[in-house]
Amino acid sequence: MDVTIDDAIMFSIKMRDGQRIPPLYHPDATLSEHRLALQTIAFSAMNALVSLTVLAGAIAMFRQNPRWLALTGAWAAVIPLFGPCFILSIPFGIRALVVLFKPEK
Repeated sequence: MDVTIDDAIMFSIKMRDGQRIPPLYHPDATLSEHRLALQTIAFSAMNALVSLTVLAGAIAMFRQNPRWLALTGAWAAVIPLFGPCFILSIPFGIRALVVLFKPEK
């Protein structure tokens, strides 16, 4: 049985709702449950990495230094990869790119 990203998302939702899901070290967990747990961990780690990149870019924009980090954070906000609020980050990322590419007077 192949486990998809949708299964990993449902796994994290079930964990938040308080349902019993066998953890990685549980002796009765099946192989598909182990895969699902690992995919959930990987999905969460990638989400955290993208979120930290956006946050670091916002701080770089606020401090006006370094420009490459601000651009990386803005592009990470524009590309909808992970997270429940990616729809909100797209307009902010576009606005950040417009401001960053605006010629200085």
